[in-house]
Amino acid sequence: MRVDGVVQGVGFRPSVYVLADELGLAGFVLNDARGVLIEIEGAATVVERFVEELPQRAPPLARIDGVTLTELEPGADPVAAISGNGATTEELIVAAPLARFEIRASPAGERADALVAPDTATCEDCLRELLDPADRRYRYPFVNCTNCGPRFTIVQGVPYDRSRTTMAHFSMCAACQAEYDDPYDRRFHAQPNACPECGPRAELILLPEAPSADWRPPFGRSSALSTQAGDVLGEEQRSAPGDALAGAAELLRAGAIVAVKGIGGYHLACRADDERAVDRLRARKHREHKPFAVLVADLDAARALVELSPAEDELLASPAHPIVLAARRPGAAGSLAT
Repeated sequence: MRVDGVVQGVGFRPSVYVLADELGLAGFVLNDARGVLIEIEGAATVVERFVEELPQRAPPLARIDGVTLTELEPGADPVAAISGNGATTEELIVAAPLARFEIRASPAGERADALVAPDTATCEDCLRELLDPADRRYRYPFVNCTNCGPRFTIVQGVPYDRSRTTMAHFSMCAACQAEYDDPYDRRFHAQPNACPECGPRAELILLPEAPSADWRPPFGRSSALSTQAGDVLGEEQRSAPGDALAGAAELLRAGAIVAVKGIGGYHLACRADDERAVDRLRARKHREHKPFAVLVADLDAARALVELSPAEDELLASPAHPIVLAARRPGAAGSLAT
């Protein structure tokens, strides 16, 4: 089978593996330069069931644009047969028996045509881990799984594998590797998989400019960069890893503008109800009148500020979490300086 569409970086190979394993089929699945290639071996009726069920078992972020099936003679090389004649992903019934189903390494050296999935907002499962003090990813800002997180902005090439992303520099710890290798874990073959022990870390960099004359850096005495009362900001200062988020929050509360370096670039942030901070941001952006985007905690917070139609509700709650233009709720958004 050749499967075309958004099928790399969305957990498609793991879903194929699980379905084949449940049906007792042998074969393999791999990413290639075009999409996903699958070979299935088994009884004809079971293979037909696999083909029928695969679209329904696709993960939430996948988009299947086309499936092409090719039946091969016993002993044929499915990869060579498909890549050699330019056919698309096909269901391959091959009699050279394989003992089991497996996820194979991606072939290299082909012209890249595969679509890469966009970044998506943190899913509910990852949010629960993020907010659970007992979880090993508690308050870890880079939490992700096969159903959410960075894709397009970390890709350096296709086929989509960790070695072709910016995560190639981070070796997984034993716990993350165990998740990555477990077919029934939602992080099975999740290329950006990471945790506080082995993944990227947040850092807060203080520049010489302070938001006000009496403001002091937000690092306590426990930090390697602790400051005494009366210290003056000079050269840039960098936080210890544990201080970054708390320090950024204190900066925002103090009226500072914080540049948040995310996976796809920088966001300039300030308190939306701080008129002086918003005015400074407008001056820096040369954006005197156009509204800024307002970040809210959830849909209830958004509904308290603006009027949302069902379609706008659905957009805000979608995996893309896009910026949505909405009408202010009369009298409800008066505290916003934007």
